[in-house]
Amino acid sequence: MRYAIVAWLLLVIIPATMGFGDVCLAAREDLQKENCVECHEGMKDRFTGKYEHKPFAENNCLGCHEFHGFIPEVVMGGELLDVCSACHPDQVDIPHELLHAPLLDEASCTNCHRPHRADHRHLLASESPGLCEDCHDLEVTEDVVHAPFRDGLCTGCHDPHGTMFTANLAMPMFMVCIDCHEKTIGGLDPEEFHTGDGPASCANCHLGHQSSHPGLLTEAVPDLCLECHDTDAPDFIDVHAGEDQNSCLQCHDPHDPGAQPGMTGDD
Repeated sequence: MRYAIVAWLLLVIIPATMGFGDVCLAAREDLQKENCVECHEGMKDRFTGKYEHKPFAENNCLGCHEFHGFIPEVVMGGELLDVCSACHPDQVDIPHELLHAPLLDEASCTNCHRPHRADHRHLLASESPGLCEDCHDLEVTEDVVHAPFRDGLCTGCHDPHGTMFTANLAMPMFMVCIDCHEKTIGGLDPEEFHTGDGPASCANCHLGHQSSHPGLLTEAVPDLCLECHDTDAPDFIDVHAGEDQNSCLQCHDPHDPGAQPGMTGDD
């Protein structure tokens, strides 16, 4: 009889108890989700905006937060950047030292995004350029202004999360520039550009946002040209063009060093 009872325990009670543990765990998880809504009844009304974060819309509080029990505080499921990148890995798939600075402080992603609801696309706290201007000086102070900068299209050239390129450019500089100025560059390889500086060539002569010189040049022609071509050029310029500020450009294509004299991009 004793052995029969032991066998019954091994075959029936213990397996049933193990299964009961799984049931209890599932019930606990359901209870946690239910408790979020029970205790935080006005949660949906606390956050406003026509765009809603998917976990929030689905009442999946534990997708980002830990169940905090009776502790009256918000408990995240980890460091904020780690919590967000668990669902958005492509946005931060670069070494951390290359990330946009706001991502690396305590507020991290919430410096620019709202975690529950927002009035702006991508759950942004505000639209560009206003959002960017919170940290960056975007005041127009010069006469010649790059159209994307003037129109507040910051993300047309820059990646707001960070990149391996200068100034968080979305691509190497020459690729960003030729996306709009393909006719200016023609079919040139970046190594064939006038400055011969590859991906960074454009910045040797042009500014990205605004300038006091035509064409967003860093200096006026011929002074810009004389920074590199300083042999007998001043006398040559005086003889050929006098005081004409575009003297060099009358004969030379500033982008293609292979162009023949007198065959500028305007010919």
